[in-house]
Amino acid sequence: MISFIQQFDHPLILSAMKGVTLLGNVPLYFIYLAIAYPLLQKRDWFSFLGIIVLSGIVNEALKMGFHLPRPPIEKHLISVLGSGSPSGHAQMAVVVWGWIGFRYKQWGPTLVLMFFIGFSRLYLGVHYPSQVIGGWMIGFTILGFWIWKVEPKGTKFSEKKDDYAGVANRYDSFIEPLVHHIREAMLARISHHQAKDILDMCCGTGTQLSMIPSTLHRVGIDNSPAMLEKAKDRGLSECHLGEADKTPFRKQSFDLVLSQFALHEKDPETIANELNEIKRILKKDGRLIIVDFAHSNKNTVKSFLYKFGIRQIERFAGKKHFIHYKIWMKNGGLKPVLEKNGWRKTYVQEFYHGAVQLVEFSQK
Repeated sequence: MISFIQQFDHPLILSAMKGVTLLGNVPLYFIYLAIAYPLLQKRDWFSFLGIIVLSGIVNEALKMGFHLPRPPIEKHLISVLGSGSPSGHAQMAVVVWGWIGFRYKQWGPTLVLMFFIGFSRLYLGVHYPSQVIGGWMIGFTILGFWIWKVEPKGTKFSEKKDDYAGVANRYDSFIEPLVHHIREAMLARISHHQAKDILDMCCGTGTQLSMIPSTLHRVGIDNSPAMLEKAKDRGLSECHLGEADKTPFRKQSFDLVLSQFALHEKDPETIANELNEIKRILKKDGRLIIVDFAHSNKNTVKSFLYKFGIRQIERFAGKKHFIHYKIWMKNGGLKPVLEKNGWRKTYVQEFYHGAVQLVEFSQK
């Protein structure tokens, strides 16, 4: 079976299989846990942690008990250690992605991931088919047990008026390491324009505003009271509670308007209304600087992993959020969406292999 699969040898297929198999590596799931911590309710996060730990213990115990060999080393296309049965990658793929599929009612994509993570172990010659199938079966057993005994019936994520009430205290601790270099780039563009009046649209905890010199007129607006409390703790006195598509500011008030990861989560009509509001409050020769998700033209393993990771983070943010993200990407991502709404790009800087972009716009 392995020899038959490996006869379809091609560098692109091999690279793809190596990338897919990384998604089943146990350390990556703990990275997902770290990312999910500020995004999930506490009980939901501990449920995710619990099923990962349980699956890891079961897999290790079974491998020690069976102690069955892997295929001959000459078949291996990657380096591996330990016994072969059951496949930990196949088992963990079912447990982790199955939990996500159950919680977000997204079984289609998660079943595809389960299959390809298991199949990658066959292609790379590090497991026999029986070991992969065994991993899938044990994974589904653990998942079924967890849903039946641990997850309450009809579980739904808590919906609060303030979506960030439960995460505001932890938000910066987990998000800032991922975006601080982008904030530094934003600060450099603010300095480049020598702006005096700056508005951070959807300012959150005020991290970006706090990096701007206090000698400048720095203003923020956000619809989360919990996030604005954190901004006030930074000494930012001009952070207003309100909606981005209907601000309290006068016409042509700002030299620069900033927006970071705040548009993709909204429906197209709200985006259009917000951009029209920015046109109203932006000075005639002012600039809009946006950081958000974009389509990357790079076809590398890193690019694939970045795009995949972003997509999973967006899934964690909730069904409605994820639907809007998919519409955003279907409409072309950052630059096409803004250009369709009457803006002209004047500067572009890429991050994460082009999956995230900082783009400056002027009014057409």
